[in-house]
Amino acid sequence: MMTNKEYEARELDRHRRDMARLTSQPHQEKLDAMQDWRNYMADDLLYIRRATENILAGNYGVAPMLIARKAAPNKRMNRAAVIGQLIAALDCSCPGNKARQAWNMLDVDQQESVNATIMEAVNEYLENVEA
Repeated sequence: MMTNKEYEARELDRHRRDMARLTSQPHQEKLDAMQDWRNYMADDLLYIRRATENILAGNYGVAPMLIARKAAPNKRMNRAAVIGQLIAALDCSCPGNKARQAWNMLDVDQQESVNATIMEAVNEYLENVEA
């Protein structure tokens, strides 16, 4: 029987392999995914809020949940970037480097809105965990 630690390690390994596959997509697919992610960030903050909540709740799987929950309390880490790149990868099949490029396509106000949206969900999660 597999222990919880072994299960989590297996899921994290599978997640790493899935993320590596995203980087090997054809170039046009990566560009399309980048544009999709940019559009979500620019136009649908509610979607980003719900995706953040769902990742933290484990609705995207164990590995994304573990990654997000490890990042959430770590104030030395760019938590919004970690979770944003998870959303980009899981919902848009957008690899991390293209997610960063999409981020840089936003204006400063849009970037701040995306960060604030993600961090509101993270802070709410942290408040509920501590309660």
